[in-house]
Amino acid sequence: MPATLSVLTSVVKSCCKVVDRYPVTRGMATYLVLWPTGNLVQQAMDGTREEWDFQEAGRYGLYGAFITAPLLHTWLKVLTRLIPGSAFTQALAKGYVDQLVFAPVNISQFFLGMALLEGRPPEEALNECQQKLLPTWMISLSIWPILQTLNFSLVPEKNRVMAISCGSFLWLVFLSYMHHTRAQDLPQGLLSRQVHYDYKHGSSESSCVRLGSVDFSTSDTQQGWKKAMLPMTALCCGSEDDSEEQQGPVVVVVTKHS
Repeated sequence: MPATLSVLTSVVKSCCKVVDRYPVTRGMATYLVLWPTGNLVQQAMDGTREEWDFQEAGRYGLYGAFITAPLLHTWLKVLTRLIPGSAFTQALAKGYVDQLVFAPVNISQFFLGMALLEGRPPEEALNECQQKLLPTWMISLSIWPILQTLNFSLVPEKNRVMAISCGSFLWLVFLSYMHHTRAQDLPQGLLSRQVHYDYKHGSSESSCVRLGSVDFSTSDTQQGWKKAMLPMTALCCGSEDDSEEQQGPVVVVVTKHS
């Protein structure tokens, strides 16, 4: 028994030395546990699943530990050098720079990487990323600046990846939901659609878009603005006969005729 305890103590000390020498391993170990756990929580909450998918949870653990954690560790070091200091204003600036610069890259690599890890073709992975990037990023912008500001202002640099991974547990449950759910089955509030505004002819859909169970396209419907004070809060209607207004993130492409 004493010999076994001595071996365990030696192993723990060796692990502590590795963690102190390579801080990235803190985040990797945390993501290796939290990411598959978050995925399993999403599976438990998903009524469409008939059985547990432990292989999927394993993919989340491997991808989170060996791809996302090192990438996040490197980015946080770069961001700390770009905006040094831990005062509140500096931490706030880091939080917003993180979301405006790194978040789209991080969300994109998640959708692309997980799809490819599942063995899906690159075209399908890219299509999923294009459909889900914008609505996911909009949700991220409403949550992560606050969490990252607290992280940069209160947590030592070597522990930031591990600390933010605790917040990313709930975020991962949401990401797992976004990845598992088909784009057409997502709630209407998360749908994004591209509206083309032409100063000469008015607004129109620039491409076919699906809203609920109805397909709209430039060839078969006229599009109109309602309450278009801000692009992100504008409401679109498919035609004069449509009584139900559809809401969601809107990307506006403007064309001006001379």
